[in-house]
Amino acid sequence: MLSLRIIRFAKWTAWIVNAATTGCAILIVGWQVVIFMSDGSWQDLPLSLLFGKPEDDKGDIYSTASIDKIASTAPDFVGMLLQIPIIVILVLAVILLSAFYLWLSAIEKAARARYT
Repeated sequence: MLSLRIIRFAKWTAWIVNAATTGCAILIVGWQVVIFMSDGSWQDLPLSLLFGKPEDDKGDIYSTASIDKIASTAPDFVGMLLQIPIIVILVLAVILLSAFYLWLSAIEKAARARYT
């Protein structure tokens, strides 16, 4: 009976995370639509936007002391991955979370049938 509770908890946790991820995807698309309406061009929002260097109002850039070593040894593959649009990552996450939720639902049905 405890395993059924754990499965149910995991299923609803996956559902809540899926709903939050879907909400984030909708907000990102909405943001892109607002940019499109004001500029007239569709702006890609790459993943590197989230990992960019923070700047203050004086134009100073803050980074770790070893950033030059990392930048010189990092392969170009990392740069290519950082150019993936954020919406692609969110859509993949929604697909995977939906599949996980459906898998947990099937396990819950099987466990419920076994206990009854």
